[in-house]
Amino acid sequence: MKRSIATMRNTTANLLLNPLYTTLLTMLQGDRHTTDRLIQTIRITYPHQSKQWWYEKAIDQVMRDRPLSR
Repeated sequence: MKRSIATMRNTTANLLLNPLYTTLLTMLQGDRHTTDRLIQTIRITYPHQSKQWWYEKAIDQVMRDRPLSR
């Protein structure tokens, strides 16, 4: 599936300007498509929250959904 140039630019801007995006991307093992999709879903669900809140919410969701290490 091809990604649009606008999407790639948005991802690049996120990497440069938002350390929370980088943290989330690392947590998702570098999967930018999944990272962007998760942020987009949260953004649509909570449109009146801040951008930082969206990233924090996504990080919380990933941490919550991870299986516990043994």
